[in-house]
Amino acid sequence: MSYENILFADAYAVNGTPQGSRYVDSICPRHLCREDEILYGVGFGFDFFRKISPDFEHKKVEPFEYHERSGALGGDIFIHAKCNNYGKLFELTQAIINNLPPRSVDRFEDIYGWVYRNGRDLSGFIDGKLFLR
Repeated sequence: MSYENILFADAYAVNGTPQGSRYVDSICPRHLCREDEILYGVGFGFDFFRKISPDFEHKKVEPFEYHERSGALGGDIFIHAKCNNYGKLFELTQAIINNLPPRSVDRFEDIYGWVYRNGRDLSGFIDGKLFLR
């Protein structure tokens, strides 16, 4: 079984970004977690990325809106993590939130998901596979 954790954070200003691999490796060392490894990705909201990226204008980044599956969720930092163990995802969330600078987070939302019906998510999508009905 695989669980997913999605963390949304609205940050006022962050001088540095979370070092994801440092947190993941402390919770789930690579040599011990072959089956329960934590897979993760980090993304930034358009306005926040503009603030933290010195050469933002040269990268020609444009805002991306994705209305098909979810509306505008807001947030400055988006962290998506996946693991076979809820406990490790909870630990990862706590490590990230607790290591951000004081008063840098206005609010955060922690959302957990799960695998449904032979690897499908609730929309019927099978991760990494062609969806045949």
